[in-house]
Amino acid sequence: MATNREITWQKVRWLLAGVTCLVPLFALPALMRSAYSRDGIGDHVILEKVLEGGFLFLAIGVIFASLAFLFSKKSRLRGIRLMLFGVVLGVSSFIGGQLAHEARNEAIERFAKEAEPLIAAIKAYERQHGTAPERLEQLVPGFLAAIPATGLPAAPKWTYSQERSADGSVEWRLTVVEGIGLGEILYVPEPGCGEWGVKVTGGTWCYWPW
Repeated sequence: MATNREITWQKVRWLLAGVTCLVPLFALPALMRSAYSRDGIGDHVILEKVLEGGFLFLAIGVIFASLAFLFSKKSRLRGIRLMLFGVVLGVSSFIGGQLAHEARNEAIERFAKEAEPLIAAIKAYERQHGTAPERLEQLVPGFLAAIPATGLPAAPKWTYSQERSADGSVEWRLTVVEGIGLGEILYVPEPGCGEWGVKVTGGTWCYWPW
């Protein structure tokens, strides 16, 4: 018969398991919102990625570990409990990750609207000079008073470049890079984001995970 101490320890373990399963649901979206809000902390996007992957790997590890207990009648109940914990944690981590991605996409929607003057200035320069600017700084002061900030702490710098195609025409490319190269937000004047890109603003901007 279980002693009071054993019963108390059991309750503590179930409480810890429940709290662990709730953490991804709330922590992952909160970290992503912080990384992408105007006054947030950009490095939180790295922490969100690490935690999201860590919780999923923990869930998978627990599920596999629980299989070892299922073969013994004596430890089968423990195995079922471990598997239940792993499954719930995995589902919680997946949902938390999806909520985090939604928070990021909402921020990119805002970012896309704020970037419209910059896109318009590049196109106006291209119409006037017959070619796109080599650097964004060439837009100032004729087309913009100043180069706008991205407004995304997780991706604070513009990356602008040009590529010459086979027919000799010059195509320009405007992106912002997330964190330490965790992802890229890319402007696409033509619809479509390629095989791995995620369309987040009706086709004008795509998110590419690296």
